[in-house]
Amino acid sequence: RPETAQGSYLSFARMWEVGRKQLPLGLAVVGKAFRNEIAPRQVLFRMREFTQAELQIFFDPESFSVPLEKVKDLSLPVLRAEARARGETEATGTAPSDLVAAGLPAFYVYHLAQEFRFFTRVLRYPADRLRFLEKNEKERAFYNRIHFDLGRGSAFAWGGSGTSGRSTSRGDYDRR
Repeated sequence: RPETAQGSYLSFARMWEVGRKQLPLGLAVVGKAFRNEIAPRQVLFRMREFTQAELQIFFDPESFSVPLEKVKDLSLPVLRAEARARGETEATGTAPSDLVAAGLPAFYVYHLAQEFRFFTRVLRYPADRLRFLEKNEKERAFYNRIHFDLGRGSAFAWGGSGTSGRSTSRGDYDRR
């Protein structure tokens, strides 16, 4: 989200100094966001306020070892973009190692698993009501190489249920 992401990039130089010029470097930003929406009452618009958080992790993919063995027993509910293009709508339980074998970076898959673990173990959200939905090239922002939304469903349907998280890989876009 632009409202919070820009803070990480603007403060990167200072945080790099404070962080002893070492990678990986994680920067978290929490802030308020506001949206106008049409209301069916007397007023045409109403303001929605909510809190959102953004975590940026800067790392060198060549020198960072990923502890995939810590998440090897998880089964991540994933609906890949190719499967959606074929008309599939159900997420399949996928091992992190299978996602890496399919071409996703290990560092990225590890953090998807940690995000899933956070929602199921810390927030205690039912695992069967979560899924990672991969965005295709037309759906994701031009600067994202990889984009998965963590969607939450109700007992009845996925449509309109909402997105609880977003995991993107910008690659080296901001360094160019």
